[in-house]
Amino acid sequence: MFQTRKYRYLIIVTIVILNLLFSIVNSQAPTSFIYQGQLTDSLGNRSSTNYLIRFSLYKNQFDATAIWFETKTIVTDDNGIFTTELGDSFPLDLDIFDGTKLYLGIKIDNNNEMVPRQLISSVPYAMRANIPELSPDKISGKAATLRDNQLFEGKNTFTKQLEALGGDSSQYSLGAINSKGGVGLRVQTNSDNSPALYIITGLTDESSGQYHGNGPLLEAWSGSYSIESGGWKSERKIIFENNGDIKTSGIIFSNGTDLAQMFKLSDNLSAVEPGDVLVIDTLNEQMITISQSPNSKLVAGVYSGSPAIVGSPLSNETLDENYSLSERAALFNEIPVAVSGIVLCKVTDESGAISVGDLLVSSSLGGHAMKAINPQIGTLLGKALESHSTGQGFIKI
Repeated sequence: MFQTRKYRYLIIVTIVILNLLFSIVNSQAPTSFIYQGQLTDSLGNRSSTNYLIRFSLYKNQFDATAIWFETKTIVTDDNGIFTTELGDSFPLDLDIFDGTKLYLGIKIDNNNEMVPRQLISSVPYAMRANIPELSPDKISGKAATLRDNQLFEGKNTFTKQLEALGGDSSQYSLGAINSKGGVGLRVQTNSDNSPALYIITGLTDESSGQYHGNGPLLEAWSGSYSIESGGWKSERKIIFENNGDIKTSGIIFSNGTDLAQMFKLSDNLSAVEPGDVLVIDTLNEQMITISQSPNSKLVAGVYSGSPAIVGSPLSNETLDENYSLSERAALFNEIPVAVSGIVLCKVTDESGAISVGDLLVSSSLGGHAMKAINPQIGTLLGKALESHSTGQGFIKI
């Protein structure tokens, strides 16, 4: 009969799969790992029976107190081999695997724990866990830079949402570089209402829960980063300040063609359309109405159908709602009025055919412009960029 106290064990595969990895799979990492071993007696004979085995994890070979343990009933096969999942009954805390050495202790039935304890080592895929990759979880911890999916500075851990928190570095929390022409950093959301990228700068006031700081929200640089020299060789091109200001050293391009200002309309929205000439409403402060008289000195601009930039006097509450132009028109009766640039405008031949370069003023036909004849100061709407011969129509001005 075998004497349990004389059993020795030979580890065939210490850790077959270490599931506490950070990978690009779209699932949460299991808090367990597979352990396989073989039991023999003191003479090397294989043992085939059931045993009660306690598995424990320690910080070193000699600690009396385990940081984790689990007792399991083990069934061996004819060759004395057993396989079990450690952590399935008492899940392993991810913080245990913080990079420091761990030792596995094994105690069979009522015998003393076997010595020496076994060092837990990384398998190749576990070692790659030190390199952050795309994950549904967040990146937090010390500052880090990703270059072609390789971590070359800092150390990161993964927790629940996408968030980069500064650590030891005073320069940056998260950097992404792709030297192969691909996307350095991509942020995407599947929610209709959530922002794809949420940026907050400054320090947290724990008493009020508010952020305070003067640093910019975002800076964009053009150039290159040299790993060898450890520095940037580039120039700052655009800055998004934390007060909402945008500064750029380049040109802003847009599919729109004019600079517009939002105005509240005193008319019904159904009474106007893009291209209408609009004038200041003298009966309502800070409101506009469709033009109805020729050579009006109250001319304000043209209802823009495709503005490039829109200025708005709206309150922060309305701005936070992120309404589109059509929604703003329907909810607040506000429309964009072109005050500069190129805009499509309604015209009429009331004062004759319009040629390129003609000055334009309001006409007696509601919402239409006409060629100016000896215009008075304050009546000019703009200059014709296209010609118009007869009747009513649209031209660029």
